[in-house]
Amino acid sequence: MSLQARPEDASLPQARLVAVVPAFRASTTIAQVLTDFAPCCERMIVVDDGSEDETGGRVRSLGLKNVRLITHSGNQGVGAAMKTGIKAALEEDADIVFKIDADGQMKACDLPRLLAPLWDSQADCSKGNRWFDRRALRTMPSIRRWGNLGLSFALRAASGHWKVFDPTNGYVAWRREVLEVVDWTRVEDRFLFESSMLVEIGSVGGVVQDVPIQARYEGAGSHLKVWKSLLEFPEFLLRAVLRRLWQRYFVVDFNAVSLLLVSGTLLTLFALLFGGYHWWKSSVSGVPATPGTVILSALPLLFGFNCLLQALVLDISSSNDRPLSRRPLAPQPFENPRGRS
Repeated sequence: MSLQARPEDASLPQARLVAVVPAFRASTTIAQVLTDFAPCCERMIVVDDGSEDETGGRVRSLGLKNVRLITHSGNQGVGAAMKTGIKAALEEDADIVFKIDADGQMKACDLPRLLAPLWDSQADCSKGNRWFDRRALRTMPSIRRWGNLGLSFALRAASGHWKVFDPTNGYVAWRREVLEVVDWTRVEDRFLFESSMLVEIGSVGGVVQDVPIQARYEGAGSHLKVWKSLLEFPEFLLRAVLRRLWQRYFVVDFNAVSLLLVSGTLLTLFALLFGGYHWWKSSVSGVPATPGTVILSALPLLFGFNCLLQALVLDISSSNDRPLSRRPLAPQPFENPRGRS
């Protein structure tokens, strides 16, 4: 698949495509990444996030005219590096900004597929989805595979993007329109960057679309601290879910989902508190609870769970599909993007 201009694109404005490459200790991979992607975009902005190695030196030694290097004095995290790069891209009048990891996992040959929903204004953000290709999944480390499965549902609930199945994938592109309205103070500076971006795009009514891509993991390292992420993700997800539900169903609107959430929560809490109290009372006194007490605990729990389940179904069915970006763009006519297959 190539980035070819179509006849119907002749009257459309030419899109300015800018890549942002957050780089940290990537001296062994950055040169190949830039060489592969340089023909595919007008501008590449590499943000050296305080690397102690020769990452910045390798970028300068390539001498690529469309590559700009920005250096952080210390390591601030991938999110902070992306914020710096995206700000610079918008200042350079980018219409579409996409992220490339510096470790060589992403392939330039997947770029046309990633950008396709953005050219035609079908979405404000497009994300790679590695789960379409079973062969690629065999090369994914097991801890990442199971972690993505567990986080997928939680992040979709937190962001409202129920059709996105690989939410932590870092191969992502955005239209300028959505980047200009995102609240950047709420976007995380470190490994939660992609997740928090999904949440913030959902909060402004942006549309995210999955596209099938491949991913390469052989020999690829990661700076992610697994135990730290396991401790920080639950708090982030809980805050994001509660904030989204409150904003959407109690501040912006009040509808059937709002009523189901209130009734389901109250019934479930009553059942747990009432049933828990009588269970504790029975265990202390040794006197079994009466059938009426058991029923009075079970029925509110069943009805409450049913209300919450119905609220979930309605929330999924009411997902937004109208993007903020309504201006079609003409694809850049780059032929045969490079990248190892």
